[in-house]
Amino acid sequence: MRQPLALIVEDDSAIAQFLAAATTHVGYETQIVRSGEAAIDQLLGIVPDLIILDLRLPHMDGTQVLSWVRNEERFAAARVIVVSAYSEGIWEVEEQADVVLQKPLSFEQLCDLALRFRPQAVETDA
Repeated sequence: MRQPLALIVEDDSAIAQFLAAATTHVGYETQIVRSGEAAIDQLLGIVPDLIILDLRLPHMDGTQVLSWVRNEERFAAARVIVVSAYSEGIWEVEEQADVVLQKPLSFEQLCDLALRFRPQAVETDA
């Protein structure tokens, strides 16, 4: 068994660390990337259990990343939490995301959601 994996896609370092602290607190291994392009590159090699995705990202926005994820069969079980400080654009992702949250959010709120989405046990291929 392995820890579930959370991929955090957030360009603001302080917010990325906050998101990582909350998911780590409830038992996820976390990886952070800072752009939409970096997210796609990372996702070519991993299948996270949870993706926390900002919408406003450099080079490729979060709506494009979310659309790509939802069109890839291997991410069918991945849960996606979209976080954004901007209300515009949120309506575009409501149907594709599992949850859409507006920043700022509390540590407890994110911990509760991440825990709710945490798989009971994650099998390894070994």
